[in-house]
Amino acid sequence: MLFLEIAFQFTSLLMASQVVFSRKITVKNSCKTTVWPGMHTGGGTAPDHVTGWEAVPGSEETFEVADNWTAGRIWARTGCVVQDGNFQCLTGQCGSGEGGDMTCMNTNTPPSTLAEFTLATAGEDNYDISLVDGFNVPLNIILSKSDCPQPTCMGNINPLCPPLLRTGLDSNGVNLGCLAACNAGFGAETYGNRACCTGSYNDPIMCGICGVDYYSLFKDNCNMSYAYAYDEKSESALWTCPSSPGSLSDYTIEFCPDGRDYVGSRFAGTEYLDATAKCTSQATSGPQTFSVPPSPSTTIAQGTLQVVATVATGLDGAAAIEIRPSPPPVSAATSPNAAAAVTSSAPAVVSGARLSLASSADQVVVVWETKTSTAIKTAGCKASAPAAVNLLLHPNEDEAVRGGQWLAPQKRAQKRSNRMTRVH
Repeated sequence: MLFLEIAFQFTSLLMASQVVFSRKITVKNSCKTTVWPGMHTGGGTAPDHVTGWEAVPGSEETFEVADNWTAGRIWARTGCVVQDGNFQCLTGQCGSGEGGDMTCMNTNTPPSTLAEFTLATAGEDNYDISLVDGFNVPLNIILSKSDCPQPTCMGNINPLCPPLLRTGLDSNGVNLGCLAACNAGFGAETYGNRACCTGSYNDPIMCGICGVDYYSLFKDNCNMSYAYAYDEKSESALWTCPSSPGSLSDYTIEFCPDGRDYVGSRFAGTEYLDATAKCTSQATSGPQTFSVPPSPSTTIAQGTLQVVATVATGLDGAAAIEIRPSPPPVSAATSPNAAAAVTSSAPAVVSGARLSLASSADQVVVVWETKTSTAIKTAGCKASAPAAVNLLLHPNEDEAVRGGQWLAPQKRAQKRSNRMTRVH
């Protein structure tokens, strides 16, 4: 009897842990030539299906994926041959190809047009067409639930590709791929990359369209796709479909819909030569931390924070200064953030952030950001750092903290003209 109980408990746990594979994914090749689909799973349970295969024109391949399939991506490889016993592709390579093996051991190598999925049994599916890794073939995502968005990428970007983005050249010098600006080495700045949205640009506010070279090349021709990492701000990149038990969508990925071509040209495209970033050399944003020691003469519970900043970026320069309390023990009481803009080299004063001071270890972080005037409207680009940032804490009329040091009342007037503390 005890054995049966243990066996039953084990079987119940096993059944509970089993993942349900109920979603059907169909990969259809409508191209005029053979392509080699690749598949990669970033999270959840990987499908019980080969990760790379050959797809002749007109063929379809259907398989099931887990209901929790996460960060799944499917793409087409083109220009593939077996050379010296190894399987190699001009675009979308995803493995060593040793011995002619066409399965994908890794994710794709740019450029690749991606169909991406994160599925759920309750809530919503997330899916998109991504050109963040560049473009190699047109593709559509077709849902079995017709009331959900059906994103398309119908344009052939390869013939339009500017010279510095062309890649995947065949034996005739025809390009089969077009790199994204990030993959082609554009956008490097001192503190990050504005095209790749890395470093200080790894934020949807900091990394905007105006700092991405050739954004319009990809968005004009595939306007329902991701053209760079944070393109969901366009509201035409990331798509959702409600999901619930009994109402789950299946998906079809169609390469070269309606027989569209993906072959490029022997010559570089010229239409988008001037589609470069409109706000380059942005330099950066960053934090400066000020300690707030105890008052030498007054015990305080809270005070009003002020930041004074001077920007030396020329007439079209501007700075946005934000006050942000650091993690505990400092906590914001009423107004955790305050911001103001300053143009040219005139100082800006930001005040009104009320902070509760708990101990001598309290700190306040001043987050500064500079932008060109054209970028303020898009909230996407930065120009250069403020020449100086200064912190003042006014707990009462007699004392203040400047740069982490208290000023005695009689010294405040003398120090007023020397408020700036250099940002390093």
